[in-house]
Amino acid sequence: QDDRWEPTRLQELESAADQFPDVPFICHDTRFLDSEGRKVGPWRVPVPGNTPVDAATVLPRYATQNFLAIPAAMFRRELIATTGLLREDLWFLSDWEYWLRLIHTAGSMVRLPLPLAGFRIHAGSQTSTRSNDESDLRRQFEAIRDLVTTLCGDHPDPRASEVNEDLTITLANWSHGQSGVPGKTLGGWLKLGPVRGIRFLRDTRLWERVWPRFRMRVRRNASR
Repeated sequence: QDDRWEPTRLQELESAADQFPDVPFICHDTRFLDSEGRKVGPWRVPVPGNTPVDAATVLPRYATQNFLAIPAAMFRRELIATTGLLREDLWFLSDWEYWLRLIHTAGSMVRLPLPLAGFRIHAGSQTSTRSNDESDLRRQFEAIRDLVTTLCGDHPDPRASEVNEDLTITLANWSHGQSGVPGKTLGGWLKLGPVRGIRFLRDTRLWERVWPRFRMRVRRNASR
């Protein structure tokens, strides 16, 4: 595991578990790190902090994009008996799919608005080295949409989900040396309109996802 915990992470999680004994899923904010471990940007969870939030509120926000880093969650072991384990065929989106199922099973969650872990971005990660098969990535996104529809009764915003899919594949292309933002991504976002467009930015954490990678790309080009 190449991510990092802050020294106070376990202490903060233990305190939260004591404060919210009836909430089986607790998460926290994260920082993006570069390959040298330097902080390159925040990765925040877009739900209210330090208070229980029910799954019916979280899941529609979580339907468009994964906003939980792998080291950002703690949950009760008993949830696994109902939820099961991760799907290995969804290697690119398995954590997103799993968090959706866990939050649904938990019924509620609490977010600590503290960056208690660091998520490392580097060229050797699985998401960087294996994300060059666009058809496979789109298959995995389709599986996420199917799950969201099952859990929510209907997908809250399938168009926003498609825009985010194009955006994520653009970021994957960046990791393989390609550049540019496809017009399809920008055009799709503009077609969402002002209200849905702002909600899209909130739920996808777009700036927080793009800015660290852009900074790293600029830094890498400057060092050549």
